[in-house]
Amino acid sequence: MPLPKQTVRRERVNVVVRILSLIGCFAVVGSIVSWFASVHWIGDMLAHLRVQYAILLLPALAIVAIRRNRLLTAIVLGFIAYNVWPTIPYFVPVRQSSASRTLENEQYRVLSFNVLRTNEEFAKTLEEIMDQDADFVFLMEVQNAWQNVLAGVKDRYPSQKVLADPAYTGVAFLSKIPWASLEVVMLGDVSNPSIDVRIPCRGPSSRTIRIIATHPLPPFGDMLTTSRDRQLKTLAERFVPDEPNLLVGDLNLSPWSPRFAKFLKKGNLVDASLGYGIATTLDPLPTWLGGVKVDHVLADLSLKIQNYFVKQAAYSDHKMVIVDFSVDH
Repeated sequence: MPLPKQTVRRERVNVVVRILSLIGCFAVVGSIVSWFASVHWIGDMLAHLRVQYAILLLPALAIVAIRRNRLLTAIVLGFIAYNVWPTIPYFVPVRQSSASRTLENEQYRVLSFNVLRTNEEFAKTLEEIMDQDADFVFLMEVQNAWQNVLAGVKDRYPSQKVLADPAYTGVAFLSKIPWASLEVVMLGDVSNPSIDVRIPCRGPSSRTIRIIATHPLPPFGDMLTTSRDRQLKTLAERFVPDEPNLLVGDLNLSPWSPRFAKFLKKGNLVDASLGYGIATTLDPLPTWLGGVKVDHVLADLSLKIQNYFVKQAAYSDHKMVIVDFSVDH
């Protein structure tokens, strides 16, 4: 004898509730493990998903609220607040002093982009990069074929340093302005090149812009996580106080990990995206939950961030990160 329609509907609702509750439990477990991000690489990896945890907990919040379970409602709200809290500064506009707003300083644009090692749409990818008309371009996962492709834009970017590699460690730095100095810094537990470059400011200023461009390997495991952290720490120590400093690249580290804040403090840097939202830069699995924010432009306080945005690129799972900034003379 078939079950009454009301009973069938009730069973279906119960199944949905159980599924949403299990998803909520997963988000709670992930949130708890992320508490240990400072001491273990798994906690660090799971900390990058804190925005996703907050989203996954919303249906669970609705369920416990409807059932008027005050204790569980408070607990779920607590976990949502824990995961949302670090994102708040990214939605608060960064105010500049009236003095800095009146300065008519030269503006520059820097672009950082992981082109993806398996991407072979060289001409189309380069066209998207050129459309942004950046003064400085840092590319990652640059394979050997990029050598000839980038040589084709030497009239536009006469200063180029291309360190191509068929694996993940190939990088390239392009500049419209001839640099004063450039050093290739080998860091990490593998031969992983970073580029440390000083570029003279345009105009009569005698100041130089210091840009460090890097791409630590993905921190899958304790060794690679330690290597990434050591690499970032060493680079942060290279910055000179009172010199306009920028650090750019796919850092394989999100702002939601406590290790990110520790690194910023070490280098006396700020995230250029503060006040511009939490747009993700890596979307390996296009879902409604979105990706993670691992590509960055970090600046010191002597630089004024004029604009920050990311742009989807058709042939990579990363987005281009583009920042307009100026230097006080």
